[in-house]
Amino acid sequence: MTDPYHTSQIYPASAPEVFAHCLDCLRTIGAKIERSDPELGLIQADYLVNLPLVHASHVSLYLLIVPQDEQRCELTIETFGMINQLDRSRPLHKPREVAQQVLSRVGDTVRQHRD
Repeated sequence: MTDPYHTSQIYPASAPEVFAHCLDCLRTIGAKIERSDPELGLIQADYLVNLPLVHASHVSLYLLIVPQDEQRCELTIETFGMINQLDRSRPLHKPREVAQQVLSRVGDTVRQHRD
């Protein structure tokens, strides 16, 4: 397992709206939703990674959506890379990339719905 990566972003949208955008985004990138609870604002997902020289790997994502007020919420993402590779000397940057991809896609969707 790689070191966890943690990031967050505040969006100008309600928590239920961002929760729905997160689910759509995760499905779009091909992640498998393991658990989701809209009342708690929690989503757990796994994303399969295809990298050269890596036999089996995936990124586990944990998302928490917390309302700041009625029109703003914070999305926090924590990712862990699970790898089984021959050469462990090469760092695996995919957990960070997947988290940034989710933040970016959710942000794009929020902006599209605001315009």
